[in-house]
Amino acid sequence: MAVYLVFVMSWPAEDETRPPGPGSLTETSREGASSLSLVAALAAACLACAVGESLAVILGVPTWSLAFAALVASGLATFASALSEPLQLFRGGEALGSALMLVFFAVIGVSSDLVGALSLGLSVVPFLLVQLAVHVATLFVLGQASGLSTQAMLIASNANIGGPATAAAMAATRGWGGMVQPALLTGSLGYAIGTSIGLATARILV
Repeated sequence: MAVYLVFVMSWPAEDETRPPGPGSLTETSREGASSLSLVAALAAACLACAVGESLAVILGVPTWSLAFAALVASGLATFASALSEPLQLFRGGEALGSALMLVFFAVIGVSSDLVGALSLGLSVVPFLLVQLAVHVATLFVLGQASGLSTQAMLIASNANIGGPATAAAMAATRGWGGMVQPALLTGSLGYAIGTSIGLATARILV
């Protein structure tokens, strides 16, 4: 998984080297950030996560918690923009989120036991490599045939392999703000569909 994340994080994509212009989302969110706006952004994020988790549990779809949290966060942002200037209340939130995403990636790296995984499951590595190679080849062939951007294909790949959390983290870290919510929704939808198909297949085969 760590090798795969390095692969998708380092793959070049269009418009990635273009610096943010004046008034862009990244530029605007980092200018004039105050302790109040940072605390408001963090509190809104915690509220969105709590509500999303509760909705997922109540509706009986725990794997959709991140998708519900993304929808709640969008609602909070829309509500805040109606009360004040756009991004004024949560100014600096994107920079704070990017920093927390780096912490998230660091935790993934620290918690992984590469030596133990190689010693216990070395025979599985060739199968995983073939699986990932087929996945990447199929994704890029079909993606280019349908006219998808490289960003969209990388996010879709990460949502498929790593899930909504790592896909959204990659989108935020690489500065693709418009891809964060699609990453969360696509990954959560993949969880729901994949879990159902997996359970059905297991019931047939076992």
